[in-house]
Amino acid sequence: MRVACGTDYYAVLFMEIALIGLTLVALVKAVPVPTRRDRSGLEAEAEVVRGPKSRRILGVAYGFGSVIIVQLINASEALKGHKVLLSITNIAMLFYLCFLNGWSRNKIIEWIGEWESKPER
Repeated sequence: MRVACGTDYYAVLFMEIALIGLTLVALVKAVPVPTRRDRSGLEAEAEVVRGPKSRRILGVAYGFGSVIIVQLINASEALKGHKVLLSITNIAMLFYLCFLNGWSRNKIIEWIGEWESKPER
């Protein structure tokens, strides 16, 4: 297999490293940590039920990210013959990050919230 080493190759390589790295961080953050017990011996837990606004934000983030990923892969001349597999694995990682991993969902909501609350000049 011959791989072209133009800017296409480096752009796809950068995106792959970033997405795989982010997924690995999210997987590590998803590992449950032992809960603390208070003096009475009870464990403290917290659950969050996502409302319609945050679910919409996650859907928009997934849609936006998937379009960028697929467009970058399809526009690239690098890695010809592997684009379908690359697209499927990237979309699967993005789906995991946007809908299944609690840490990354919280980060997406946090980033969008900060962006929305930032005053315009």
